[in-house]
Amino acid sequence: MCMPTCKAVLAGLCLLALTGCSSGVSVTATDRMDIRVGGTNLTMAAPAGLCFDPRSTDRNRSGVTFLFADCALTDAAPSQSLSLKGVVTAHVSNDGLPGTLEDLGDFLTSEGGLALLGSAKVLDRRISNNALLIKTEGQAPGGLPGASTIMWRSFSDLKGKLFTLSYIGFRGARLGDEAAISLLHSITDTIRAANAEAAPDA
Repeated sequence: MCMPTCKAVLAGLCLLALTGCSSGVSVTATDRMDIRVGGTNLTMAAPAGLCFDPRSTDRNRSGVTFLFADCALTDAAPSQSLSLKGVVTAHVSNDGLPGTLEDLGDFLTSEGGLALLGSAKVLDRRISNNALLIKTEGQAPGGLPGASTIMWRSFSDLKGKLFTLSYIGFRGARLGDEAAISLLHSITDTIRAANAEAAPDA
């Protein structure tokens, strides 16, 4: 069981990335919330076993950021656990996809792009499920102890906004590449479906 370590990492991520997180990481779990980004109404939805907390949402000039985690790390019922050995951060940008996915991939895997991502090198890059997927190695987020230095990211379009997911595994409990990709695709597909018939923007 990585529960103590996982909760410690989750707490650290809240402090580093999500200014609204509770320091005790005892959150009221939910699998759905509505947000407004850059004039667009969006519904965020979590696949079965994953939860997020609207109170942990960080709204800033670039967009909205929030955190997905195994429901077992929140106040959700243990039966909902996905046994996920990591967390997923999500960011919905105020702006849209800058060019094509290929263009974005070229930039993010360049020296300047890697510096922006805080990564040292690219381990994998592919386009799948209408999303750009990049696996990188570098420092753990914010130098966070207990988090893996290897990260998978997904970049895609969501109703004209750039939607980014970052899977951060717990050190010593890595998720395989295909499982990580499947997880990111599952989140992306769930959110796409939730917005397929979303209400018109006000």
